[in-house]
Amino acid sequence: MTLRTFGSATRLAFAMATVVTLAATASAQMSAAPMPGGPMGGPMMGGVNQAVYQPGMPTTPGPGQVRSADFTDAYGNPAIVPASFAAAYGGCAPCEGGGAYGGVGYGLENGYGDAFAGGYPMDQCGPHYFDIGIEYLSYSRDESTGSIGALSSLNRTAPIVLTGGSVSDEEAPGFRLTGRYDVGPLSVLEATYSAVYDMGGVATVIDPNPTIVAGTPIGDLFTVFTNFGTVPAGVTGAQVLTEQSLSNTLDFDSDLQTAEISLRRYWVGWSPRVSGTLLAGFRYTRLSEDLNFRTTSIANGNFSAITETDNDLAGFQFGGDMWVTVRQGIRFGVEGKSGIYHNRYEVSNYFTGAVLPSEHTAEGNVAYLGEARLMVVADILPSVSLKGGYEVLFMNELALAADNFNTNSPFVNGGRQVAFNDDGEVTFGGWSFGMEYVW
Repeated sequence: MTLRTFGSATRLAFAMATVVTLAATASAQMSAAPMPGGPMGGPMMGGVNQAVYQPGMPTTPGPGQVRSADFTDAYGNPAIVPASFAAAYGGCAPCEGGGAYGGVGYGLENGYGDAFAGGYPMDQCGPHYFDIGIEYLSYSRDESTGSIGALSSLNRTAPIVLTGGSVSDEEAPGFRLTGRYDVGPLSVLEATYSAVYDMGGVATVIDPNPTIVAGTPIGDLFTVFTNFGTVPAGVTGAQVLTEQSLSNTLDFDSDLQTAEISLRRYWVGWSPRVSGTLLAGFRYTRLSEDLNFRTTSIANGNFSAITETDNDLAGFQFGGDMWVTVRQGIRFGVEGKSGIYHNRYEVSNYFTGAVLPSEHTAEGNVAYLGEARLMVVADILPSVSLKGGYEVLFMNELALAADNFNTNSPFVNGGRQVAFNDDGEVTFGGWSFGMEYVW
């Protein structure tokens, strides 16, 4: 295992351990203090009492009246309003006239629930909440190697048969783990880890009619390193190592990993159908890229020019989400996050198949990262929901592999001119699907 691989594995293990630790802590908290409004909640059991509807509601309703038994929470307990932690503040006024999540002004006029929610109790229209979330991700990115120009020609100088744009980026799988811990009546601490691996693609060109010399096939593929077979002045050795090859390949691969810890504060809109959170927290995002341009020849051997880049963004982020309940148990949501981050990046260029000097730099700059998501959540059990959506992530001021792949010949006497680029930008997009669980 290389140091590079070990470092990524260590960060992955640390991030996953953080989520698991928070989940375990939340579980211990719930075991120690029963959930308000749950089967063992209430002041008699030492739990925090939820606000309830005004006592004395008729068991048999008259015209325009509501029975208290018509209102239940996720556990089936009657006359329980969504968690308001009323006991922590000495109780609250009876939930009428728009109090808590029900009453006149919130859709309970004339004894009915929210009209948009189909007359169901307000308990199903409260803020979107969960304790543990797990999601499958399917990400792709914009052009990964499109900034690279011509790389290979068939015969000297023409035609060009391989460029950076020849690589077709493919969707790659990933996952996201989320854990939440209640830190107050309207606040949760949230830890998230996500990773998507092996984004990229491969493009290969093969000489269809190699020349046979003494039983050995000699190709007619020429590379940018000799200006496609013209061998510029001052270049030596490349004609043997990189030219007249049978095949040329451009291979690109990238990994994206993110760890976040944020404080979310709930808010409720003019209707209990509309709610959301505001968040502030710390985010670490790592983008790693590998680009390999290689030539294959039976007569001359194989040669590779490799560029590796790492971008480590760390800093504070701000954002929030908004959810709308369209029917009981079905919510649509939007979320946005953004921040200004310090980006420490590294770039390495090196070669195989020839003894040539490698090139390396490690610098830092200021980068921006923004993320937006569209989501839908459907409750299938009192404690389990399905979740899906589409998301976009944008980053700039990056050192990208394609921007730092040097097409100057490495065979120049005295070494080639080296310049590093940290002004790249990239956009990721993809689908997510998973589930959420509430203790």
